Amino acid sequence: MKNRTQVVAIGIVQKGNRYLLTKRVQRDSEDVGFHDKWQFPGGGLEFGESPEQTVIRELKEEIGVVVRTTRFLPPLSVIHYGWWQGILLSYVCELANPESSIVLNEEASEYRWCTVEEIKRLDAMPSLCEIADML
Repeated sequence: MKNRTQVVAIGIVQKGNRYLLTKRVQRDSEDVGFHDKWQFPGGGLEFGESPEQTVIRELKEEIGVVVRTTRFLPPLSVIHYGWWQGILLSYVCELANPESSIVLNEEASEYRWCTVEEIKRLDAMPSLCEIADML
């Protein structure tokens, strides 16, 4: 496996003092260490997209809702998982329609709304607590 760097836009959907998390599903053998870990939804930038466009597209695909980004959450994070390096750009978002239902795609098995304190107690992706500390 060749080393790879990817820019990833993370959508931190906020409702009051709670944030939306999804539980990751293993999609391939290279992802085995991150099965059943909690994360903020998001994904990789496609060519020609801005990070904000990526967040909006990824959250529509992954959780079935339309969001608006409200603010960029600096600083950016750089993470390494074996052969993969991610440059994470995190955006706090709000639901365009607060009454929207969350509909998960095949990338997640469940979702949950959590406070920052609850996030820190979850079995989560390594970057989750670091991002939660910035909220």
